[in-house]
This record gives sequence, structure tokens and C-alpha cells, in this order.
Amino acid sequence: MATKFISQDDLAEKLHVSNATVSLALAGHPRIPLATRMRVQALARKLGYKANRNAVLLATKRLINETHSNRPNIAYMQPLGCENGKDPYLPGLLRQAEALGYHMDIFHSWKFPSNDHLNKVLYNRGIQGVILGQTNGDFRPYTPPYDKVAVVQCGFFLPVEIHALVRSDLDAAVRLSFERIYARRFHKIGMILIKDPKSASDRMLEASIWDLKRIYPDCVEVFIVEWSSLPTQRKLLKEWFHSKKIGAVVGVTATVDGLLQEMGIEVPFASMIYDPHRPQCAGADIQSAIMGEMAINLLDSFLRQNLLGIPTVKKVFMVEPVWREGKSLLRRRIAHGSKKAGAILAH
Repeated sequence: MATKFISQDDLAEKLHVSNATVSLALAGHPRIPLATRMRVQALARKLGYKANRNAVLLATKRLINETHSNRPNIAYMQPLGCENGKDPYLPGLLRQAEALGYHMDIFHSWKFPSNDHLNKVLYNRGIQGVILGQTNGDFRPYTPPYDKVAVVQCGFFLPVEIHALVRSDLDAAVRLSFERIYARRFHKIGMILIKDPKSASDRMLEASIWDLKRIYPDCVEVFIVEWSSLPTQRKLLKEWFHSKKIGAVVGVTATVDGLLQEMGIEVPFASMIYDPHRPQCAGADIQSAIMGEMAINLLDSFLRQNLLGIPTVKKVFMVEPVWREGKSLLRRRIAHGSKKAGAILAH
């Protein structure tokens, strides 16, 4: 004899409640009193009720849509070069936008003929909040209609000052990377920065590096070069490395480590800005995804209070870096002056 399938209708009939009450009680929804939830769930266990997975998914989606149906649309202006999964902020932005019930569109401002054209598109899509991604100023930046939308900046630099800003503590990232190398008692630590002169974040990193040089003048050696000059400075970099008898390197990114290895230099290395795509390189993780989540939360608070445009009081939220270990710290030291390029000595 076939076992009878128990449905939510059966549970509702036996308990003399509505189907909606049974559905919400089985989902543990706080709208239903605790005593009712316990009665429904106890009967469901007793009768061997099994949920229809598709029905549960449909009901959950409907409930979420009802809960967030009044949330406005928001937009993220993604920086140049961050397409195709290269944007470190995007995972946090998407995750938190979904959690709070926002629909977030992603725009690339440089693909539009003008800001006016882009603003018309935003208006037609009902965009009420905008998150501006960082840029080094290499392309025409997006200027939002400040009197019509709430605006938050996630990153380091824009040609106009946005008073609502979420960014990482770059000075702390430089110090953290240096301290982890310094704790290993290297005689000489090389600080290498390949910079973009237009980048505010690179200027912050450079200032932090020179601060360390002033604090540890006998331990720290500095090599700073612009990206545009790098091809002609590789030989000079190698000569600097050996003449200063560098025992370990702190570089701005894992790119520096790759550059050194191309020149036959394998050395203990830490990155000022950790690259999750190169986990073998130890470094300071500036937690870009967390920054994305915080930017969404800040925008959400503005929209709830109907605060449009640039806040009169500056709001800057700093995210502290965390340390990530990597095999790059375990390399042996270079034997400076060895006849073999890239020769190494044990600690």
C-alpha cells in the first residue's frame, strides 16, 4: 500500500490554520508566533512531512521580493581595467547589495559619449544611489548629478572630492608588510615601489615608505621608479639590489616579485598589497571585498535618510589590512657577489 503524501494543505487542515501560516511556520519566519511555529513543526515531524524543494525555493524568492520590493536601484561605476573578474571590490559589493535587497547595475563611464548621456540612462533606470570605483585619472571620470542621487566612493582617488569614502589604510599595509619582514632579522630590507605619478594611492604608499626609511635608516633601502621608466631601469634596479646587499624585499605588489625573478633574483618577499590571485606571495591584504560591503552599507544608510549629494560632514571609513602568509617568505637569501646569478645562501 502506497504511503500517502503529506502536503502543507493537510497540515493546515489538521491545525485549523491557513496555508500561509503553515508555510511561514515551517520556514521559521518570525512573523509567526513561536507557539504556532512549534505546533506546526511538531505535527510535520509526526506525520513525516517532506518539503517540496521547488515550492520552498519559489516561496522564499517571493518572500524576499516582497520584503525588498521598495528598495531603489543602485549603480556601480566600475574602474577601467577591472572588467572580466579583475575588480577586487565587486564580490563584496554584489554580496551586500543582494543581502540588502538592492538591484545593482554595473556601468563603465568611459563607454558613454558624455556624462549627460550616462545620467539620462541612470535616470531612466530609476537609479537613486551611485558607488564610484577608484580611478587613477587616465580616462574621463564620471560626475554624478549630486542633487539627485546618493553618492559613495569606494577606493582612493577621484578628480572631485567625495565626502563619503570607504578605503583601505595603506600606511598600515606598508607598515604591516615591513614589520613581518623585519621580524625575521634581515640586515637590509629593500622597499620597492613601481608607481603611477597620477595615482593618489601610490603617493600615499611612497610617503609611508620614506617614513620607514627615516625610522630605520640603517635597515631600509628604497628604490622607486615610474611604470613608464621601468624598461630602462631594470639594470639599475639589479645593480642597486646587489650594491645595497638587500636581504629581503617588500614590494608594492606581487608584480615586483615577478620582475625580480625575471632578473634571476629569488629573495624573501612580502607585498604591500596582497594579490589573492598569487597566494604564494605573502602580503598585507587590504580587504577590498570588505570595503565593497561597507560601501553598500554606507549608501544604504544615505538612501534610508534620503541624503542625496555630497554629505556636508565628511565621512571616511578606513579598513585595516590583515596579514596573509605565503611561501615567498621562506626563500633563502641571495649570496651577493656570487659569480652565479641568483645564487642563494641558507639563513
